[in-house]
Amino acid sequence: MMGTIGRFGIFALAAGLLMGGAVADVLASEELVQSSEDELAGSESLAPSDDGDGNAEIALTEATETTSEVPQIQAASEVTTAELGTELEQREITSDPLFMNYYAIFYGPALKGTSAYQPTPSGEQDLNRPILLKNFMTLGYNLSEQLILAGTAYWTWNPVFGQKMAMQDPYVRLGYDGLIRTDHLNLYADMRVHFPISSVSRQNDMLAAFQSYQALSYTVGDGPLTLLLFGSERANVFGKRGYGNDLELYLGPSINVRLSRKLALTVLYEMQVNHEFGQKAFSFYSEPSDLEPGVSWEISPNLSINPYLNLYPGSKMTLSSSSIGMLMSWTLL
Repeated sequence: MMGTIGRFGIFALAAGLLMGGAVADVLASEELVQSSEDELAGSESLAPSDDGDGNAEIALTEATETTSEVPQIQAASEVTTAELGTELEQREITSDPLFMNYYAIFYGPALKGTSAYQPTPSGEQDLNRPILLKNFMTLGYNLSEQLILAGTAYWTWNPVFGQKMAMQDPYVRLGYDGLIRTDHLNLYADMRVHFPISSVSRQNDMLAAFQSYQALSYTVGDGPLTLLLFGSERANVFGKRGYGNDLELYLGPSINVRLSRKLALTVLYEMQVNHEFGQKAFSFYSEPSDLEPGVSWEISPNLSINPYLNLYPGSKMTLSSSSIGMLMSWTLL
């Protein structure tokens, strides 16, 4: 039972598993997993919830079913900064047009106490959201110095309650790096097509999902400060029995302060609004905004981690409502 493991033990366990090569075992499983998080916006969206967790690589929508059997929702802005950064920086490491990387996000427990669940903005245990590890394996090809074509397999793993694993909807994307480019400014943009083949998407009668993603970065002079802005717009197409969000809009401003060649301070603020299928045209609901201060560490040219805190500035910030998380990006090819 994970309740007997301290929060730092959980963090270490997740990091160890990420670096230990558990990818092959995970890919083999197709079991449904836990309930959705706020950070995930809708490729497999279930009913919206008042409790949210906007994790910054991500746009979110939450489900209302019970823990161990509830499927994970796909995030609209999923796989943003860390994975994208790896792919773009990789061009400086190798001239090989083919690339492969593994990217993971760990959603941990609250800072206060020991729990198998993530916290709500008000500080309670969210019984719909056990601690979770999201996994993304991307294989791509650099068509040119600026044009990228890539496909991503996505699966989740709950290290608690029977260690559930579940395949999620894969997607392909066509990206262009340097849509706008100067000495200090760069705009990356891509178009993504998500394939609703998972059990959750079929259950929700999702037919297709289309997403546009943008990442704007500006380095201030020759100093260590970089300002970033991430945006995502996702449309989910449903059949007559559709259930979930049909439109998800995400915005995430971020600051990066480089301390050394391998170490940087990061701060990300996430916002998202959604439209639920079947509701009036301009009837949107908001996810709880979250703030994620963290530290990015490039362990090697191919491996980087970004531990962070997840805070809810819209509520009273306490140790019970604040949680730990970590991003990891590993270039395999």
